[in-house]
Amino acid sequence: MLTDSAEFNRVLGGGIVSGSLVLIGGDPGIGKSTLLLQICASLSQKKKVLYITGEESLSQTKLRAERLDEDSSELQVLAETDLEVIYQTVKEEQPDLLVVDSIQTIYHPEISSAPGSVSQVRESTQSLMNIAKQMNIGNFYSGSCNERRSNCWPKIARTHG
Repeated sequence: MLTDSAEFNRVLGGGIVSGSLVLIGGDPGIGKSTLLLQICASLSQKKKVLYITGEESLSQTKLRAERLDEDSSELQVLAETDLEVIYQTVKEEQPDLLVVDSIQTIYHPEISSAPGSVSQVRESTQSLMNIAKQMNIGNFYSGSCNERRSNCWPKIARTHG
């Protein structure tokens, strides 16, 4: 699945691969959400895209999209952090692309640890990756590192997912 950005497609090795997972990681505030929202808005004109935001409200996400000057009218946005609700929505909507911003905000209600803990990030990543592979959906997740980089969620998801 090609995006409108030749450079982004090049970095991905020729575009977004259905059934694959790409983790966009980095320090808070560097533009992960903005990059993902821009790609999603553009792709939503041709493909079914589901953008899950666990960090912003629907109105905040809409304001961010408007500032990007991208047509996001076809983009499906869900402000949710409960993994079971997200899982059910993905099954019902059957998007071509699923974006989770950010993976450390998602929690499984049957796991007693807090959202963002290693066990929650592992379970969320694994569960969403499994459904994406089964349904052949492209996946993007964002994840941040703390200041000391001792809890780097992209590293945790990659090594344990």
